[in-house]
Amino acid sequence: MRCEKCGKENQEGMNFCEACGAPLSKPEYQQPMYQQPVYQQPVYQQPVYQQPVYQQPGMPQEPKKPVGLAVASMVLGIVALVLSCCVPYLPIVLALLAVVLGAVSLAKKMGGTGMAVAGLVCGIIGLVPAVIVIVSGAALFSALGSL
Repeated sequence: MRCEKCGKENQEGMNFCEACGAPLSKPEYQQPMYQQPVYQQPVYQQPVYQQPVYQQPGMPQEPKKPVGLAVASMVLGIVALVLSCCVPYLPIVLALLAVVLGAVSLAKKMGGTGMAVAGLVCGIIGLVPAVIVIVSGAALFSALGSL
């Protein structure tokens, strides 16, 4: 390599001139241009999944049966049961109506069987205290009348 400052010929691989000490210019190293490959993500499409349609097995639809008598029987039976301890005559009428309506609803096999049975039972149970209250009242009045 030749020194640019003094012109002396130096050995190859020297960094500085042996004569003047000036830095020797080396051929500039050029890094090769590296181009990163372009990577493209593959296009992935989600497969279309059709949800299967599940249905309940078909049951024959029966027309709804009327439940009016059963509801009336249950309500009258409950009211008769509640009032049987305090009111003398009204619970007997209500209990008898509850028993009749419940029996008719069960005999005709109408809807609301559970309510009809509840009305029937409440009506029968409501009759017992109402009769006891009336009999007790009659006995009390007859005992007071004999004094």
